Amino acid sequence: MKITALFYNWYAGPYGEEVKSYHVGFNKVIKIIEHRACGEGDRWYYDVIFSDSHRERIFNPNEVVFSEEES
Repeated sequence: MKITALFYNWYAGPYGEEVKSYHVGFNKVIKIIEHRACGEGDRWYYDVIFSDSHRERIFNPNEVVFSEEES
């Protein structure tokens, strides 16, 4: 399965609920990679890869959207 969107940093603030997101194909996002925790002390996280070669590591996802991989 391919990740197409990642929603993170959900919180309820004084003006209502807010959430941030990344979507593959928008705002220079080319790929989102899931890293599953593999043992004691390891954490589950997502790497967001951008077309300018930088990446952001997200440790607090709220929702992950998957699509079927094309063959």
